[in-house]
Amino acid sequence: MSRTVTRFEKYPGEVLDQAVEFSAELGGDSISNADIFVYDRGGIDRTADIAPGGAAVNGTTVEYTLTGGVVGELYTITVSADLTGSGEDIRHRLQMTVSPPG
Repeated sequence: MSRTVTRFEKYPGEVLDQAVEFSAELGGDSISNADIFVYDRGGIDRTADIAPGGAAVNGTTVEYTLTGGVVGELYTITVSADLTGSGEDIRHRLQMTVSPPG
């Protein structure tokens, strides 16, 4: 299952600690594993640059930190949660634009 959650912007030097809440999709299940993937407009994998710490499960949320980015670039971020019981992979898609400061 995949859905677009939100669009947001950040500055190149800004560090954002974020979380995606999955409780509405769990149906009594729990999250066994989580991943994050970041791609630029050209389809190039930028995960190591933008989300170098990966993703971590904290109850019904997946937490991650976003850093860096090129001004004017649009990044598609996919936050993925694997469910313990059903094995289903639930994905939330976000879009991040990097804006110049000021």
